Amino acid sequence: MNMEELLNDLSTFYSANNLERFIERHQPNAETISDLKDYSASFYTTDPEHALQIATMAYQLSQHLSPFASAHGSWAMANALIYTHRFHEADKHFTETRNGFLSVGETLQAARASVGKVGILACVGKCREALELAQEIEPILGKASEQNSEDSVRLGNLLMNKGVAHELMGEYEEALAVYKQQIHITHQDGNERLLGQLKHNQAVALTQIGAYDEALTVYAEADKLLTKTESVTDLVRLYTNRLSLLIGLSRYKDADEMQAKAEERLNQLEGAEQQRHWLTFFKATISLKRFQYIDQALLASLRNAQHAFAAHRSIHCEGLAWIALGRCHISRGEWQEAQDAFQYARKLVPLGAARFVEYQVLHGQGEIDCKQGNLEGAIEHYRSAINHIEALRQELYIEVFRAGFLTDKLEIYQDLASVYIRLDRLDDAFHAVEQAKARLLTDKLSFLLQSEAADRNHSENSALSPLMQELDATLQRLDELYNQARLEGLQSADAPTGAPQQQTMIQIEKLEQTTHDLVQTIQRAQPLFSPFATREIALIPAVQATIQDAIFLQYHILKDQIGLFVIDRTGIREHLLLGKQEAIESNLDAVQTAIELAIELLTQVGPEMFSRFLPTRLADVNKHLQTLYIQLMAPAQSYLSFDSQLIIAPDGLLHDVPFHALFDGELYTMERWEMSYTPNATAFIFAQNSYSGGEGNMLMGYNHGDLDSVALEVEALAQLFPQADVYVDEAATTERFLSQSANSRMIHLATHASFRIDDPMLSYLALANRNLTLAEIARLQLKADMVTLSGCETGHGQLHGADLLSLAGGFLGAGVHSLVVSLWRVEDNVTTELMTYFYQALFAGKSRAAALRSAQRKILAQGRECATDHGFYAHPAYWGAFVLIGNPQALSLEKNQ
Repeated sequence: MNMEELLNDLSTFYSANNLERFIERHQPNAETISDLKDYSASFYTTDPEHALQIATMAYQLSQHLSPFASAHGSWAMANALIYTHRFHEADKHFTETRNGFLSVGETLQAARASVGKVGILACVGKCREALELAQEIEPILGKASEQNSEDSVRLGNLLMNKGVAHELMGEYEEALAVYKQQIHITHQDGNERLLGQLKHNQAVALTQIGAYDEALTVYAEADKLLTKTESVTDLVRLYTNRLSLLIGLSRYKDADEMQAKAEERLNQLEGAEQQRHWLTFFKATISLKRFQYIDQALLASLRNAQHAFAAHRSIHCEGLAWIALGRCHISRGEWQEAQDAFQYARKLVPLGAARFVEYQVLHGQGEIDCKQGNLEGAIEHYRSAINHIEALRQELYIEVFRAGFLTDKLEIYQDLASVYIRLDRLDDAFHAVEQAKARLLTDKLSFLLQSEAADRNHSENSALSPLMQELDATLQRLDELYNQARLEGLQSADAPTGAPQQQTMIQIEKLEQTTHDLVQTIQRAQPLFSPFATREIALIPAVQATIQDAIFLQYHILKDQIGLFVIDRTGIREHLLLGKQEAIESNLDAVQTAIELAIELLTQVGPEMFSRFLPTRLADVNKHLQTLYIQLMAPAQSYLSFDSQLIIAPDGLLHDVPFHALFDGELYTMERWEMSYTPNATAFIFAQNSYSGGEGNMLMGYNHGDLDSVALEVEALAQLFPQADVYVDEAATTERFLSQSANSRMIHLATHASFRIDDPMLSYLALANRNLTLAEIARLQLKADMVTLSGCETGHGQLHGADLLSLAGGFLGAGVHSLVVSLWRVEDNVTTELMTYFYQALFAGKSRAAALRSAQRKILAQGRECATDHGFYAHPAYWGAFVLIGNPQALSLEKNQ
């Protein structure tokens, strides 16, 4: 008798409540129940209700058989209940299963059945219990998986459930480490569905910590795998969870398309009510983000979702549903209903709701206070929310994650600052802004201060040494492959795009992933900051004492607005609201386009022909620079006297604004004021108050095959630094830089730079034997007063939260007190002249900021005076590329000559 016939017979006797007759006829045993469990499993993803019907009959039948068979019946029931999202009932049956197997000495079977229990414990909020059980059964399944491929799959599912438990506890790096471990194993096993599930979970965790770009990539990989294996239920989960990422990126059109895909897949499933409710949650979230009206129908659907989550004891989902209900009521002006929803959500936190529910509830309660005019109450709630965020953030050690964690949480800091501004408590508002800006850098600098105070030596420990050696070898091999790819591209006769061979690209991709994993492993093993060094935020009195006669301009983002604190030695003079981000972004794009056009035009037609186009090109760029000036600096002009020293602390998109090159209609701003930059006030104070201790100067240049003037630039500077260590071309190696830079007081590095948006830690400076990566720069402890990176776009970076991850940030975090970098592509000959003028001015005793200003003014003057030969010098694209970040004061060079 086949399974279908057996099941029909069982169904007949089950309906007649006469299982004893079925037992007499078929003599079922534990194997029969196990077969029924497996048959039930075949319907988990296509018809979960039918799977539950089969499991229910198997369970009832098993109760008339042996304890071993009864345990199999409970197991069948528990598994089917998972797929109908009846988690609390599933938990009870898993407990029966485990106890039943253990009672007859079946330890391995108990471990197998406990895989699902780990996942259920996480879903119902018992994450710590889930991890303890996982720790108990992992060695048992690990040993069994060596002989049994099915146990290997079970081990994979266990690790996936273990990752979910870590994730719900806010232990994101631990979750990602578990997923990564199992992804590696599953790749080898070839289980594409499990691999797709793991990558899906990995993408969810990456979204939680703001690693949006990486999450997008991983979601796409998971989608491809789950589509290939026709895992409809998994695809519905993936599409709904992917909505969260698209909403976070404000990609609402893509979110609408993803929602439609989820609904289309849902229509292929029987039941799947939990997924329908989860999709309702995201529909409400999209509407709220778009400021759309929340009607009664959507509100009712969301309430139904909350009831369903509660009935199934899905604590995590229920908490999020209550938060969404609270926000919907806020949007409708229903304050008491909103308050009640948040109160219900908060009660779920000690019951096991995800840790991030707490700060979201507090944020919502703060909004209610703010709307009702209870500003002191709003402050209390916002500050409590921030404390919870900081507690979660302290547990992150991987730099990209620690920086990106604030991406979707900056609004809370901004809301706190806004309330302080309304109350005219500007010092407190400044502190709230400072608490969010460039936090990764602040953490690293705080740790450096602690290290210096304790006189600690942070050389790599013995446990890390093999990892560092592997990283060095991997980077060396990567550089060889990059060069090989370039050669293949040049030599490819049959590829019009000059594409390298596919095999080379596959090897590069594999080694880049190895590098990515090694960097994260090293950062977790030996973080560059202490989790307790996160509260050293600058207060206004410290800023007043440090800036002396300068004016500190602290720009910041307030949701869709740009704000500005104007600070001098007497304190905050004014807080200004400057306009919408969107308008400023539009003009910034126009400036960048105008600069790029000028650079490209010169490359194509040469200096003499360019002079004919100069008036038009200048008028174009100046028009947009003037608009930016009106938006960003004119409102503060009454506080700025001629030749004032200005310290600019940008935020968000303003990191790309050349404040020194803005145009007021008559003069560029650097002609009126002496200007320098800083990521935030805390970093500025660090750069002023800590002693470098470096000795000697290092000049290094690598032409990379196409920078003809690098040798001339370094040679010209060597005349000014006769005692400097000079390394040019083949002598300019990464190993020499890493060893020589540690104790140098001044470093000048002339070479190509490249920022990797897809993997920031693989951003690099090109040197002779291989690239010097940001991953390596970030681990340095430098004693340099100043580092100059004179190549193209050495200041480029990518925002992660309120941190600009960049090569410049890597050097600042390593302890460098001032940095000269470029905002865009530079012209070799102009750079050589500008750098010579810059260092000559430094030797003449000018401050670092004044020396750079002097050099730029000389280049500009040459362009204005020699229109035929050097006319292009007058364009901001050529004199305005470089900025000074950090300490703007004079640099003592004499003792090192």
